[in-house]
Amino acid sequence: MKKEYNILIAGDVHGHYSVLYSFIKNWQEQHKRKIDLILQTGDMGIYPDPSRADKATIKFAKNDPEEFSFINFYYESEESRSIFKDPGFSAPDLYFIKGNHEDFEYLNSQISNFRNAFPIDYYKKMFYIPGGNITEINLDENVPITIAALGGTSYENSSSQSHLKYYSKSEVNKLLGYTTKIDILLTHDVPYEAITERTGSIEIKELLNILKPSCHFCGHYHIPGRQLDINPTKSYILNEINYKNLDKNCIGLLKWPNKQFSFINKKYNKLT
Repeated sequence: MKKEYNILIAGDVHGHYSVLYSFIKNWQEQHKRKIDLILQTGDMGIYPDPSRADKATIKFAKNDPEEFSFINFYYESEESRSIFKDPGFSAPDLYFIKGNHEDFEYLNSQISNFRNAFPIDYYKKMFYIPGGNITEINLDENVPITIAALGGTSYENSSSQSHLKYYSKSEVNKLLGYTTKIDILLTHDVPYEAITERTGSIEIKELLNILKPSCHFCGHYHIPGRQLDINPTKSYILNEINYKNLDKNCIGLLKWPNKQFSFINKKYNKLT
């Protein structure tokens, strides 16, 4: 009988790292099962220097200071130590793509130093996958999983296609050129017209049609998560993560290699 692995899928985090990790810790304690990997759909809120944040993030941070909590993970801090040095909790590695609210210049400045995914936090537990890249993650010695990444949003309705919050045509073409079987496609934006008419990304819809990954996960819209009507790929959108949304399909569990996905709706938000 093959071993079953638990991959946690997380929607937009926007700096709510303690919410996410306390959720995972309490889920593991109650289920007596391990989360082996975290995959996240962008808008992690990566701001090593909060003064470089965009106007929208600065506005939201006035009422929600956790929008800027990445600085506590970029450097060692009491918050990051309480998670990653907790003797009763082995935090799984987290792999994420960019959203449209990150310090893009910082993320891009690191790309030339690494190949594919690379860590961006003090404890080296949060790994960034640049757009257009494919990363193979080993859940176990003989259980690799292939992740394709397209972070950012569609440039279709923008007059500034070069802005770093958008994905680029070259990133899309790079993914289309791969012949490797893709297990999971992570995007921030949604496939074209998957939510409403004339919204979403034409390129993501094309990637799904051509690459045919086993699973696809996206976020961005801050709506209750649900399965999208995309065939043959199992495609899901996830809500943003915060205390109020923990029962509104912002987090899900993908069982691997069975490829069975379900949303986790119970609030495992007791901080310990």
